Amino acid sequence: LTQDEIDEIEKIKKSKYETWAWNFGSSPKYDLYNEEKFTGGTIELNLKVEKGVIKDIKIFGDFFGVKDIKEIEDLIKSAEHNKEEIENIIKDINIDEYFARITMEEFISLF
Repeated sequence: LTQDEIDEIEKIKKSKYETWAWNFGSSPKYDLYNEEKFTGGTIELNLKVEKGVIKDIKIFGDFFGVKDIKEIEDLIKSAEHNKEEIENIIKDINIDEYFARITMEEFISLF
């Protein structure tokens, strides 16, 4: 292959095959259940996902927090189901107000 051909392949790869829509946009419906025990308590995460988008989310557990967990659920609902997207959405909140003694990294690991 010539360098021009290699460059064109790289361009197509980035513009089409590395996109979220190509890799996840036509994915089937699925439910995800994940449960993990952390220092601050156990979190149970339930997701309903359609075409790669979180349609419903429920968070349960024996963790402690001073704010209503529904606020987190409302932020995440309608997001693309990937860790980077979730982290970007909730990066500016004080996670400790919702999950005492559970880090942002620990919470994100559930997704």
